Amino acid sequence: MDVIFSKMKKLGKLGICAIAVVVLLVILLAIFSPKGGTAYNVKTSLSEIVQTADMFTAEYTYNSVVGVKIDPNADNTENNIKYYVSYKGSVKSGFDFKKIEVRENGDNIIIHLPEVTIREINVDRDLEFIFTKNKYDTEETWMEAYEACETDLKQKSLENVTLRETAINSAKETLKALLKPIEKQLKDGETMEIVYLNENEQEEK
Repeated sequence: MDVIFSKMKKLGKLGICAIAVVVLLVILLAIFSPKGGTAYNVKTSLSEIVQTADMFTAEYTYNSVVGVKIDPNADNTENNIKYYVSYKGSVKSGFDFKKIEVRENGDNIIIHLPEVTIREINVDRDLEFIFTKNKYDTEETWMEAYEACETDLKQKSLENVTLRETAINSAKETLKALLKPIEKQLKDGETMEIVYLNENEQEEK
């Protein structure tokens, strides 16, 4: 089993792919009416920008290995492993941009980004196996293994701090670019700020 673990360790490295920032081809209409404040117009423009619920702001690829256990509730020991499966997959993270909130604090317009979440998980169907015993190689093995890979990939992505930070930073940069026409028309003394609040902070605000 030492050979197996050595091989698994080499395969289980995280590969980082290029960050995918969605480019929205939208013409921003900055309409300033006497009755409406700047914050209102930011909200109006954002509603025009966001035509879909999701926005992918970061994507990572993974090469990893997961061990499928004989007893799912028991420890992940050598004697409790049916087989190891090597897989490749990708994860996209982002936001539900329809949940963006725009608030006014004096002359400061604050745009709150919603909680970053995993929006899409894809595992390649080409899996590679190392069985501890031949009896575990059955017709049901592939489906069981594929589900285990999806679960493993989701867990790894949730623990990936870099993926989370990349999604947040990409979202901020994208919004800054999209809101440039409005920012240029702010009155003297007015400012616009894009902030991200994590889940606990959003519950408190």
